[in-house]
Amino acid sequence: DNKKENNEPEKDLSLQEKSVSEEQKEARRTFVGKAWEAFLKAMKTGEKPFKSITDLRKFAQDCGMEVDTEGRDDILLQELVENALVRAAREYLATNYGGSFSKEAFDDIVKLYYLQPTISQRSSNRIKMQQYSTPLPMSFVADVFAYRDGMEDVLEPTAGNGMMVFAIPESTIHANELDKTRLDNLRAQKF
Repeated sequence: DNKKENNEPEKDLSLQEKSVSEEQKEARRTFVGKAWEAFLKAMKTGEKPFKSITDLRKFAQDCGMEVDTEGRDDILLQELVENALVRAAREYLATNYGGSFSKEAFDDIVKLYYLQPTISQRSSNRIKMQQYSTPLPMSFVADVFAYRDGMEDVLEPTAGNGMMVFAIPESTIHANELDKTRLDNLRAQKF
């Protein structure tokens, strides 16, 4: 039960239950698109696009998002960054390696992983739903072992933001997710 000792309901920091205006949804899409581009650019320059959560909050505000500077929106930012990272990883592999599972591709995925900001917020909802994001390099290795050319269907029963299947052809993936924010992210990725 999500109750504090004083019998007040615990606030879920994920913002899932909060109604989101169309303007804010567009600002979130802008954030993901620009973060995606920033990660791809960082692969060329080697410079981390976001050094701290403070950088992310400012970036979100610059994209038109209404962001709390006290950290109540950090979990949402973490979800959006992961969405952008998955998209950048998928595009980077397709563009530079034709989707191959080479050692060089793995090395670049490790590089991309280290370019992301460290955000480790947990909410009662994330704990309740047992949501843990698999690191990008581990996901790549899992994809190497799970996918074979010619596979027609790949089921990802707890897809999150698509991290565990980013290196598998999108057309073969059947993604399932219970979390509304993550489901919206998957739909934006055309799952």
